[in-house]
Amino acid sequence: MTHDRSHWRSQDDARLIDEAKHYPSVELCVALGERLDDTQEADRQHAELQDRCDTQQAAIIVMRAEIKALEDQLDDMMGMADA
Repeated sequence: MTHDRSHWRSQDDARLIDEAKHYPSVELCVALGERLDDTQEADRQHAELQDRCDTQQAAIIVMRAEIKALEDQLDDMMGMADA
């Protein structure tokens, strides 16, 4: 039985892969290509978000160190005031 591209687009990845192994067709190949393109775009977006997250994590570490230094300065100033 031949299916059109719309049918293949509605199928899950495992079904597409299984069908492609046993019964390849042009419409199935197009649907697989579209799915692969979507996956690659999602991977690109994930990598971009991961880079942003890593940058933010590094900024958080720097800010925490700055906060700690300021707290230490404040503690020192408070200790001098008590003396």
